[in-house]
Amino acid sequence: MKKYSRMFMDLAVGILICGLITEIIILIIPDKKIYNSIGLLVGLMYAYFMLLGINASVEDSVLMTESEALKHTRIKYILRVIVLVVLLVLFWIFDFGNAVTFIIGVFALKFSTYMQPLMDRIVGKFIND
Repeated sequence: MKKYSRMFMDLAVGILICGLITEIIILIIPDKKIYNSIGLLVGLMYAYFMLLGINASVEDSVLMTESEALKHTRIKYILRVIVLVVLLVLFWIFDFGNAVTFIIGVFALKFSTYMQPLMDRIVGKFIND
C-alpha cells in the first residue's frame, strides 16, 4: 500500500469534514435532499480525485527538470479543469444532481486547504510519522 504524505491525509480529512458539514445542511433544507446529495457526493469524489492527481503530479514533477516540471504541472492542471467542465456539462444536460452542490463538493478541496493547520493537529493525534 502506498504511503501518503501527512499533508495529503490532512487535505483528505478536510474534504471529508467539509462534505459532512455540507450534507448536514442539505438534510436540514426540506427541498430535494437526494438530488442535492447526489451533486455533493459527485463533487466530493471529484475533489478527492483532484487531490490524488495533484499529489501524483507533484511527485512526478520532483524528478523532472524545471522546464519539464512546469510543462507537466500545467498539462495536469488543464486536464483537471477539462474534466471539471465536462462534469458540469453532464450535470446540466442530464440533470441527475444539483450542479451547485457539485461545485460546493469540488470546493471542499479548497476549503480543506484553508483548514489544513487545524486538520494537521487533528490527524496528528491519530497518525504518527
